[in-house]
Amino acid sequence: MHFGGFGGLTVKILYGLLGLALTVVTHTGVTIWLARRRDKGRPAPHWERVWAGVVWGQPLALAAAVFPALFLNEKAILPIYLVIVVAALAFASRMSSAEGAARVLKWATGVLVCAAVVAHAAVWGAQVSDPMAWGVSAVAMMFVLVPVVIRRSWTTLEARSGA
Repeated sequence: MHFGGFGGLTVKILYGLLGLALTVVTHTGVTIWLARRRDKGRPAPHWERVWAGVVWGQPLALAAAVFPALFLNEKAILPIYLVIVVAALAFASRMSSAEGAARVLKWATGVLVCAAVVAHAAVWGAQVSDPMAWGVSAVAMMFVLVPVVIRRSWTTLEARSGA
């Protein structure tokens, strides 16, 4: 990642939020379209599985691309990224449900993100001069760990209320 020095922290936060908003709009738009097709009696289960592969294959491939960036030649980054994207699409399209494909790809992404943060800290931790690097690593781990904690808490609450 590259962090520009213009505009200060406010501009960095704004760029991050705008990028996140674009991702959310794109994801929800296609997801709503597929749900409406299903609700109208014209489901497209194959395309739902493919969409799960697209949505969760990208972060999986990005997390996987960290390892050639850290340990191999930079020329290996793109081929590894593309292989992971194609593998995620192939995997999702062969699953029995989009939900199952998304669950497995989310889990794999979470594991790779955590491993990437640890590997990055092992390689560069002693040489980090920009505190923003630690912030990026903390946010990456937060995006993986917070949903797990929330899901477990929610499951525990449901179990207690149902008992």
